[in-house]
This record gives sequence, C-alpha cells and structure tokens, in this order.
Amino acid sequence: MQVKLFTDFYHIIKFVLLLALLNNWKKNEVMSHLIVIAAEMHKVAYLNINVKYRQPGNLVEYIPVEFEVFRDGEIYRAIPLQSIETRILTTLPDELTFEITEDKILNHIPGKEEVVEDIVSQLVEMNVVERPQT
Repeated sequence: MQVKLFTDFYHIIKFVLLLALLNNWKKNEVMSHLIVIAAEMHKVAYLNINVKYRQPGNLVEYIPVEFEVFRDGEIYRAIPLQSIETRILTTLPDELTFEITEDKILNHIPGKEEVVEDIVSQLVEMNVVERPQT
C-alpha cells in the first residue's frame, strides 16, 4: 500500500514538473514569436489609451494601457504592454489588428472597436495616418 502511494505521488510530481516545463516553454515560444513579429514590422507609435472595463454593479471605469503600434504592410498591430491584473480587467488580447482604408477602420478583433478607434484617433493626432472618411 505504501509503495503504491509513493509511485502515485511520484507520478503526480513528475506530471506537475512536466506542466511547469511546458508552461515555461510556451511563454518563451510566445515571447520569441512576438520578437520575430516586431522585427519584421515597422514601429509607428507608442501610445497610452484609457481602456474601459466594468466593475461589479455595472460601473464603468477606465484604466490606462500602454500600446506599441506596428505597421506590417497595410495591417496595423497594437500590442498592449499590460500586467496580468490589467489583462484580466480589460480582457484585451495579445494584440489588436486593424486596417485603415479610405472610408473606414477594419477592426480584426470583435468587441474591441472602441479601443481601436482611440488608437487610430491618436495616430491621426500624431500625423502617422490620415483620418478615414466615415
């Protein structure tokens, strides 16, 4: 009985260590991927955007989030530089992708239109892009 318990405990520890290693590997893989993406693109801006989030009781608050904005051909990628707490509050993805055409902003991430519009507004103020004719 004691031997069975020991082997089960050993397997559990082995499994937990394997998960920890895979988790660390995945983080390194994501960071490597982001570094490669950033190297292939042209950085156009570093922005602070107030992002809306909801608190209990449906109370709306804003929290400042820093973004690095890159241009990859016709596609813009806004990468939020955020803590885990900010990510939980705002539910922002790892990057927001969008295009700016002559007549509108094409948002590639549903539900984040307001954030993308704020980013484009700041890019227009900085004379990085022209305002779409909406």
